[in-house]
Amino acid sequence: LSSYVQSAMVLNCEDKLEVHVLQKISEVENAYINYLK
Repeated sequence: LSSYVQSAMVLNCEDKLEVHVLQKISEVENAYINYLK
């Protein structure tokens, strides 16, 4: 059970990291688009 919980936590952490990176990318894209206007 502990290894299952551990792997689930790792997957959850990776998901959050991926979401965070995608949010940062979209922020940068929006800033760049606004800069071009």
